[in-house]
Amino acid sequence: MNDNESKQPTPDNPYADIIDLPHHRSTHHPPLPMSSRAAQFGAFAALSGYGELTEETAKQVTAENDK
Repeated sequence: MNDNESKQPTPDNPYADIIDLPHHRSTHHPPLPMSSRAAQFGAFAALSGYGELTEETAKQVTAENDK
């Protein structure tokens, strides 16, 4: 029995059985190039057009308050 098999998860350390395992490297998928990684985590518009709508509403409210 190796060290990984003897470690059991506990409430204090729920990942004890896997925490020291080597990092998995896919043999089928090449790693994502560094130049492409930023695009994967870039911001996105969850609701398209919502930003423009809120800006227009803010302009209208500001204009009404300035009267």
